[in-house]
Amino acid sequence: MFRIKVILTLSVLTFFFGTANAGPFTRLWVFGDSNVDTGWYKVSPWSGSNSFDIYFQQSSTYGFGKPTTSPGPVSVQVLARIIGKHARPANQGGTNYATGGARNHDTNFSGSGLFPNAVPTETQIDNYVSTHTPSGNALYLVSSGDNDVNFALANPSNYFGDPAVIGPAAVEANQEAYVIDAATTLANKIASVQATNSINYVIVTKLAESFGTPALKQQLRADYNSALKGQLDALSVQYAWADINTVRQQINANPAAFGIDSMHLTNASGQRACSDPMSSDPNLASGFAYLCSPTSPISAPLSSAIAKKSLFADDAHFATGGQRIIGSYYYCLAKKTWPTLFTTTPAHKPPIACNKF
Repeated sequence: MFRIKVILTLSVLTFFFGTANAGPFTRLWVFGDSNVDTGWYKVSPWSGSNSFDIYFQQSSTYGFGKPTTSPGPVSVQVLARIIGKHARPANQGGTNYATGGARNHDTNFSGSGLFPNAVPTETQIDNYVSTHTPSGNALYLVSSGDNDVNFALANPSNYFGDPAVIGPAAVEANQEAYVIDAATTLANKIASVQATNSINYVIVTKLAESFGTPALKQQLRADYNSALKGQLDALSVQYAWADINTVRQQINANPAAFGIDSMHLTNASGQRACSDPMSSDPNLASGFAYLCSPTSPISAPLSSAIAKKSLFADDAHFATGGQRIIGSYYYCLAKKTWPTLFTTTPAHKPPIACNKF
């Protein structure tokens, strides 16, 4: 009888704790912007944008709050499920510090066009280090920089110089200097934390520089990527470079291979999965995937089937179909970069096979 009890006890312990300890990594820690935000603004003090917060306060009622076609997962949630972990927001007891609208170094101000309560990515990393002991066996993922590019493009011209006074070329040079500095400071932060804490497994995400208008947006993304990778390499950071740009190109070349409908391949109106907000508030014209769910009063997926076959949910964020691709890619990149860690079957099969990338 005693032997049976011991076996049963071990079985129960395995049931409760085995999944948490299985897989190549002990945890998945995430830092960045809305590309990897899994619901930071579902709780007070919300985003700081009145236009969005009136709805964020109802996130538990309508099941939205992530920048995608909810209830579909965000890419890092797809990755987490594959490796048997989770990526819940850190302000809700999880391991994901990413906040939509975050810039790398600077806080947002009213009128910047970005969520005022966004936590800069470098501050996210500092907050993590100050409250946790970094682990050499955990996976760290950083996806940031898009908002620095957006800030450079969208803010009043006098922030970077008046074109009528210094000329358009000088303004553009100032914009380029700004995004390069944003990339450099983030690289410095990653290098510092890795060197101090012996962090081994880091994924850093590249911006999709082949996409976006105007052409200056592509140029600023290219400048950012070059500066970020260049500084990481100069500081001898050990990391995996997540080339989202190439993945996007592969999807565009053969959408069916990735489960994407060619009629829902871009972020143009009519192709994205979420309906445009039924509101005259111009502040909801962008990023409305945060408010997209089947029961949402402001934006809903055209259908669950379209959400799964669409690349984009709104003008900037991936729908369920796109998220499952990027999440699979992150897993496949980690497996390719650190193959000796992947000695067992993953907790869940990647939605997209690694041979697609």
